[in-house]
Amino acid sequence: MMTSNEVSASPYGAQWQSINWKPIEEQVLKLQMCIARPALVAGG
Repeated sequence: MMTSNEVSASPYGAQWQSINWKPIEEQVLKLQMCIARPALVAGG
């Protein structure tokens, strides 16, 4: 996981930083595996 201490000029910066990224990262990993699995099985 990447951690950043950057400050955003956007009014949405605080909302963006308040997101719990751990479950999102886990879901992205699952989706990536679903995408990659057929290529791996096919010898891609």
